[in-house]
Amino acid sequence: MPWISIDDMLILEQLLEVPESWVILPISIAAVLVKRNSARICNLLNGPTDRIIYLLTHPAHAFPRETSILLQEMQKVAEKYSEITWLYKEQKV
Repeated sequence: MPWISIDDMLILEQLLEVPESWVILPISIAAVLVKRNSARICNLLNGPTDRIIYLLTHPAHAFPRETSILLQEMQKVAEKYSEITWLYKEQKV
C-alpha cells in the first residue's frame, strides 16, 4: 500500500526534494523527471510484472480518422522507450 498517492507532476517534484524520498512510476514520467534533473532512475530487481494492454478490432470495420491519428501518436511515444513494446499494426481494409 503506498504511503501517498500523487497525480500532479508539480507536487511530485516537490516531494522528491525531500531527502531520502523515492517513487515508483511509469518510465515515461520518470524520463521527464530525469530530463529536468529532478530524479534519477534506479531499476527494481524484482519489479512488478509487465502490464499488457489489448486493442480489439473488427477486421471489417475501419477506425474513424481520429482514432487512427491517436494510435499513430501513441505509437510514436511508445517507440521512444525500449521498455515499451508496440505490437499493433494498422490493418488496411
